[in-house]
Amino acid sequence: MESIRRRARPLILIAAVALIMIAVAMWGDRTIASNMGFKINKQIVKGVNLISLPFRSQPLVTAKDICIAFGKTTAQTLVQQYPGPASYTCDQLTVGFPLKKKGVGIRLVETGSGANAILVGSHIDNEESPGIGIATPPGVTIDTSPFLYGPPYHGVSVNARDLCAEIGKTGVATVLIARYGPAGVVDGVYTCDQVASAGFTLRLGEALQFTGAIGTTFFPRHY
Repeated sequence: MESIRRRARPLILIAAVALIMIAVAMWGDRTIASNMGFKINKQIVKGVNLISLPFRSQPLVTAKDICIAFGKTTAQTLVQQYPGPASYTCDQLTVGFPLKKKGVGIRLVETGSGANAILVGSHIDNEESPGIGIATPPGVTIDTSPFLYGPPYHGVSVNARDLCAEIGKTGVATVLIARYGPAGVVDGVYTCDQVASAGFTLRLGEALQFTGAIGTTFFPRHY
């Protein structure tokens, strides 16, 4: 019996390793994240999509790059970024406006069909802090209203109340946070005076629209 067990051990080990590899592969189609970088499969739907961009990413440099990432080539896809907003439709031949990536989200309005893109990047600010594995992302200044905030993919805020605390606006009734859901319409709103309620839960890769948070500068928290 003991000899059978000894012979079976390598097979059990091989099977365990195979299961781990399968699990990693399946997760990799969704999100691969660490403190140094990540890869996320981001989906857009018909309607309004608010997208959190990597603070540091290539090749997402211009509005055209957003169109390319999602495979969009017609005027049915509108890419916007606040303030302004700066606008661009995916049928244009020019590269469009340069993306503000450090904490500024994208508003993508799709009147056609949904699509997927693989977003790759990092929120670690090693350019300002070379040699540091976990550094503070750059400061984000919310100086206009409305403002699209793209939280770090490694952010520690879990819900809308956490975001109010993060930007230093806890208890302020004039600060409104809104998000768009899987149907392409607003599916959650929260004002920062609702301290007794946690509000809606944040979603990975999702940007939020702030109204009334003018004059705020903060450093996003992340793990």
